Amino acid sequence: MSRRRAVITGIGPITCIGRGRADFWKGILAEKSGINSIASFDPGAFRVRCAGEIRDWDPEEFFPAHRLKRLDRYAQFAVASAKLALDDARITLALPLAGFVRPKINTSGF
Repeated sequence: MSRRRAVITGIGPITCIGRGRADFWKGILAEKSGINSIASFDPGAFRVRCAGEIRDWDPEEFFPAHRLKRLDRYAQFAVASAKLALDDARITLALPLAGFVRPKINTSGF
């Protein structure tokens, strides 16, 4: 049985402590906590009042206005994160290479 290998060439974190590799790493080194009172909706129906929200998100940094009508916020994060990871890896996708790239999206930290 042959062993398959995976190579992590770039990361594209969009987190409550930083967006992009450099800002995320700075947040980790500074022991920054992104947990704060929930501000994006009224949490009154829930027992939890704090969370790690992405507060400085400006989707227009990544998408033209006509695309934003078709992408929910979570989808914006996924696509922008993939773009940040490709940029971090210095990869430009062309058709021959596109079939070998497999983005991994994770929301739990594992």
